[in-house]
Amino acid sequence: MCEIPLIGEVYKVKFISKSHSVICTFSYLSEEEIILNVLNNDHDSWVEKLEDTDGNKNIDHAIEVLASEPNLDFHYAPDLKSIVISKLKIAEYYPRIWRGVYSQDYFEYISTVCPSSIYGAKYTQSLVAADSLFKSVEELFRYYEPSVKNKEAFGHRNRELLILICTEIENSWRYILRANFQKEPEKDRYTTNDYIKLFDPLRLGEWTVELADYPGYPVLCPFQSWNQSLPTKSIPWYDAYNSVKHDREGEFERATLAHLLDSAAALHIILCAQWGPYSLSHTIFDIVNWPSFEIKDQYIPPIRGGDWVQKPYFS
Repeated sequence: MCEIPLIGEVYKVKFISKSHSVICTFSYLSEEEIILNVLNNDHDSWVEKLEDTDGNKNIDHAIEVLASEPNLDFHYAPDLKSIVISKLKIAEYYPRIWRGVYSQDYFEYISTVCPSSIYGAKYTQSLVAADSLFKSVEELFRYYEPSVKNKEAFGHRNRELLILICTEIENSWRYILRANFQKEPEKDRYTTNDYIKLFDPLRLGEWTVELADYPGYPVLCPFQSWNQSLPTKSIPWYDAYNSVKHDREGEFERATLAHLLDSAAALHIILCAQWGPYSLSHTIFDIVNWPSFEIKDQYIPPIRGGDWVQKPYFS
């Protein structure tokens, strides 16, 4: 028997069936109450009144209570080795940083934070802006094929879209940074020395995508080489954007299809890492690889009727 006291801590455990698994959270709020939650897309938790208030309030007891809930049937069994203490408290979340579960099977997708209800118009505007940019890139494919042979093709429309896409990426970077620093004052101007701080919290190096309708084009990993020693030069598509924006005549040939597609892939990844992979209604990419967050890192919804609580990542 496990005698770890639970009052004051939030624990998570994986329940497994023959087909798939679910993550459950639990914590004793008092001797008479326990908060229960199955992490899913319903965005809420519930509190259960305990009948046997004289019993031992330990992990074994909590799992017994959780397993008896109608949300879980007898086909699920607890994986006791998976029990962990949650990194965040109930209802805490890092603003504009997704911490869910992605699966190409939609029914196994989890995103406990609903971005539209928390961010409203800011969320909608970012998706509308991206949708317009992806459609503009797709329109180029009517004039030349996105193939390896055309990677070095350059032109005015490439340059225009590269500038627009990277400007949108910078906008996301800026506001994710502002939301996740508790004490640092807002800056008038940010650079890649600031933006690279988001590499770890957004797990940017772990995302890769491919062109949805052009499987012959290589898989895109726009952030894989990003590093602090060369925060601009280490992402060539962004370095190209800076060059063609400030020096069109001297650097025009860097407005290539390859840099344009890398930047579009970077925008897709930033939106996924910020809002969740299923947020995008129109995109030219499919996700190939994505981060797998440990259950201790996944957000726990507030108790029903409560509010989410922002916790800046860099606090």
